[in-house]
Amino acid sequence: MLTDTAIILAGGKSKRMGFDKQEVMIDGKLAAVYIADLLSEVFSDVIIVSNKPHLYSHTNYPVLEDNIKNFGPLGGLYTGLLHGKSDFAYLLACDMPNVNLDYIRFMKGLIEEDPGFEILVTLFHDGMTEPFNAFYSKANIKVIEELFAEDKPRIKELYDRVPTRYVSETEARRFSPDWSMFYNMNTKGDLESFRR
Repeated sequence: MLTDTAIILAGGKSKRMGFDKQEVMIDGKLAAVYIADLLSEVFSDVIIVSNKPHLYSHTNYPVLEDNIKNFGPLGGLYTGLLHGKSDFAYLLACDMPNVNLDYIRFMKGLIEEDPGFEILVTLFHDGMTEPFNAFYSKANIKVIEELFAEDKPRIKELYDRVPTRYVSETEARRFSPDWSMFYNMNTKGDLESFRR
């Protein structure tokens, strides 16, 4: 299928959390596994990218270490795209637990109707974009390698280099009026808020 791969990034420095976010437990599962189980409803190919694969020894999901180290989320996206089975892959981080399957299905539909772009990402009212809860095609692999060579480690660098389709915040909020699908657990307080 065109959009059947999901990539969950389970890494990062977790400075504000005070401990590795990928060790957070949600409903008795590691955060990435909790998210993977939700995503498996709409993706048959769910990949976890982690610098601690031993944490996932009891899961059936493929767990990969970065092919290229020290490039943060861009390196994780690159690894997932290299190993993903479909042309496009959905990207999410393990600290974004509010999976919105309706919005994902909506984005899948946009790609299937008109696959004339290589990135599908949400554009906020303030002009910012969120690199997660978004789709990226394998056509990005070569461009990511160029960014590695230029030592430019940010996913957002891709948007000016490949055809990118933006979903407006107005359109996206139809699926998440409270914007919870972009909720990010950066601190222990964020984690407690989510658990409440």
